[in-house]
Amino acid sequence: MSSVVTYINSGNIIFTVNGQSKTTISHILEEAIHTNFGLQIKVLVRSFDDLKKVIDSLPESWTNDQQMRSDVLFLWDEIDYESVLNKNVSMKLY
Repeated sequence: MSSVVTYINSGNIIFTVNGQSKTTISHILEEAIHTNFGLQIKVLVRSFDDLKKVIDSLPESWTNDQQMRSDVLFLWDEIDYESVLNKNVSMKLY
């Protein structure tokens, strides 16, 4: 892992990695958080291409200004499907 930076105290970390799957990276980070801080926290890893796909699909009318606040939520692969928007359920991921 290289070029590691955090993003505005949000819990988001941006970094470069070569040759490891998102699942492998998630496990490495979850173990590091547990070892160093004693916390069992699930980590969600998204690639640049994942982010670009979302950014490119956002409506141009979505803005962040005094009238509108637009945010994006990323889901774990296990529940990331279009019909999840129609569900009213509570899911525990861990």
